[in-house]
Amino acid sequence: MPERASVASETIAAAKAGDLGAFESMVRTCAPSVYSHAYRFFGDGDTAQDATQEVWIKVLRSLPGFDERAAFSTWLYRVTRNVCLDMLRAGRRTASP
Repeated sequence: MPERASVASETIAAAKAGDLGAFESMVRTCAPSVYSHAYRFFGDGDTAQDATQEVWIKVLRSLPGFDERAAFSTWLYRVTRNVCLDMLRAGRRTASP
């Protein structure tokens, strides 16, 4: 993701523990990077917005399993990429050429 948004480890720990305020802080910090990656993948703003929403749903569900061996931004990049690929495989969207 172009703008590597930094999320404090304390914020990640709080979000993992169920603090929705911490999760919202993560979303505000990292949403532009997620959207940017999805936009580059699909080349369409509406599709990128759909993917961004799906990424945050996936992150919310998967965050307890994030083990911090990798940087949060690296993990978030992979989640974003996987959501985009899943959308493509499902035939819901097409990638940009």
